[in-house]
Amino acid sequence: MNLAIASVIISVAAVPHRATAQPVEVEFIGFGAAGTSISADGSVVAGNMINDTSYETFRWTESTGVVRLGRATVPVLGRGAGTPDVSYDGTRVSATVLSSDNTQLTFGLWTDGIGWQVEDAIPMGPEAASVDQSIASTWGLSGDGTTVTGFYWTNNARAYPATWSPAGGAVPLERPGPLDSCRVNDSNYDGTVVGGWSEHADGSWLPTVWNNGVMTVLDPTPAGVNMVNAVSADGETLVGSTYSAERGHQVSTIWNWDGAAWNATQLDVLPGTAFLTGLCEASGVSDDGDLVVGYNRFQFGPNSDGFVWTPGGGVRNVYDVLSDGGYELPPSWDILDATAVSADGSSFLFLAFNSVDGFGTFRVTFVDPCPADLDGNGVLNLDDIDAFVAGFLAGDLAVDLDGNGTLNVDDIDAFVSAFVAGCSESE
Repeated sequence: MNLAIASVIISVAAVPHRATAQPVEVEFIGFGAAGTSISADGSVVAGNMINDTSYETFRWTESTGVVRLGRATVPVLGRGAGTPDVSYDGTRVSATVLSSDNTQLTFGLWTDGIGWQVEDAIPMGPEAASVDQSIASTWGLSGDGTTVTGFYWTNNARAYPATWSPAGGAVPLERPGPLDSCRVNDSNYDGTVVGGWSEHADGSWLPTVWNNGVMTVLDPTPAGVNMVNAVSADGETLVGSTYSAERGHQVSTIWNWDGAAWNATQLDVLPGTAFLTGLCEASGVSDDGDLVVGYNRFQFGPNSDGFVWTPGGGVRNVYDVLSDGGYELPPSWDILDATAVSADGSSFLFLAFNSVDGFGTFRVTFVDPCPADLDGNGVLNLDDIDAFVAGFLAGDLAVDLDGNGTLNVDDIDAFVSAFVAGCSESE
């Protein structure tokens, strides 16, 4: 039986091959919704409402649509700060919100079924103070939803890097010196590794990581605005930006921890990016480090596109990812940025704009195009045939490709058809 099945499959599919690109499904989140974060499985999105200039935090699911969470600071105090973030399970959202007496910008954490918990007191940290009706600013959240990241203000109007939780309050982190501002943008799953920026003496921002509170400046080159924007669950992969002397501007950068040091890899830029006046910055990374998203500015001015990076595909324009995946964005929409990626790498968000409806966020979900790629390496070859034959003979329903709960000749036909049709590498 083993040889019989294998001979049938090999006779029609003897040469390893790939297909073109991974199919995608695209869902519109909502007009005015600027999504800044997505849950681990891609099912929950958080961000700001921006068309009405309220910058109110929202949470979205397929069943609820866009739900405003309240406590927006702009309508009351005339200004906002920070970016909303969502926990891995989608039940918690962090944001800069109004204090309980509606007089201050402060740390906030929203929990499904509970609502907002906020920091009403000036943190018990070094030199903490209220500055221009602001106690603190929120920029990220740990994957488990327990640790908010950002900074609190000091009495000399500097930003003191800190994490915060409703139960434990603010925890100040190391900074270079008493006059150097810092900000914590994101966290790993449990809050032990966080990343952001620290200020150089000349005012430049330097990409920085804190591991259990200990600060490491990842690139000391004082060259404009560079930072860590996202951290993987295990804290061993960071993404953000560093300065490229070759290009004369900042470029997207990945840092990987090898057990002793952080190793930086600068990514390419999209074609047409100008020397000096362009830039490219990574804003999100999947937990395996194989999917990075961000934005690419081609030159000074409002001239940017979102990008997606994979190890095999390099830096690609979101337009190309969509087109190759079988989706064409209506021409009225202009993609500005790819803002976040799910931890499992199944989904990412992009922000777009049109002249009639303003801003809007779209969720892109990658669709598994190839059930015949049983070892998941993006290539169809004899290893996949061996895996199918072994699974079929063992009665393993993992090779029940028609999904009817039994293994029979229909599954052989389905495997052969999928193999011949080709398999695409996940991008």
